[in-house]
Amino acid sequence: MRTTRQRLRPEPLEDRLTPALALDPTFGTGGVQSVGTGPASAVYAVTTAPSGTIYTAVTTPSEFDIVATNPDGTPDTAFATGGAVNVETLFPQPPFDATVANIYAQPDGKLLVLENYVGPGGFVLVRLNADGSVDTTFGTGGEVVSAQVAPTNITGESLTIQPDGKLLVVGYPSFANDQTGFSVVRMNPDGSPDTTFNQTGYQFIPARVRPARLRRPRKERGRWPSGRTGRSWWLATFGPRDRRPRFRTGRTWLSPSSTRTGRSTPRSGPTG
Repeated sequence: MRTTRQRLRPEPLEDRLTPALALDPTFGTGGVQSVGTGPASAVYAVTTAPSGTIYTAVTTPSEFDIVATNPDGTPDTAFATGGAVNVETLFPQPPFDATVANIYAQPDGKLLVLENYVGPGGFVLVRLNADGSVDTTFGTGGEVVSAQVAPTNITGESLTIQPDGKLLVVGYPSFANDQTGFSVVRMNPDGSPDTTFNQTGYQFIPARVRPARLRRPRKERGRWPSGRTGRSWWLATFGPRDRRPRFRTGRTWLSPSSTRTGRSTPRSGPTG
């Protein structure tokens, strides 16, 4: 089995809201479309392609599916078989279960799927064509495992694509000495390590933070946020060829502070 069930939820539903926060009646049935296969289904990630196609990562106790939905909520029958593909059937079964962490629709219609092995750790990044078939031009037979692009196992948390097509994955490294921090991996569009990034395509950030959700980098700068901790945000930026994070005035923390109304308001300040 390739996937394992976590965060079990009721059968997933896709809701679409209009700008007025009312359900969009043109989508599905009254603005709601079911994409699960039963009460034990769970949604792990959702993304939208430039064409408007909605991709949903759905798990059950026995399989992991990518479901494609048209903008009106109907199944995209041009994707795989009837609009869904069981990712477990696309690759030889590994000795470990895996969970999906994220999916990302590329501008060219291809779909990236980020999974993590349960137990030993380590991510596997899969790329599918727009029709749901494996993109064999990516990595090795359509997939890249963290051991191919990093010196240690990495549990992937987030992924995104730079304007130049290079891929970014951020996650937790596995260290025997319990060293804390997070890792950034940058790959070329074909899944090979980008050696213009820290000479290896890999950079470890030794900071006691958790990786933040990667945002689409600004085209004119090619930079992205790097991490957060439990109640604070640690902000840093990388240029396209930077080996280390850059800070204008040192590390900047954004942490909540209570007001008399009980609401949290952000405050910031350099740590040097």
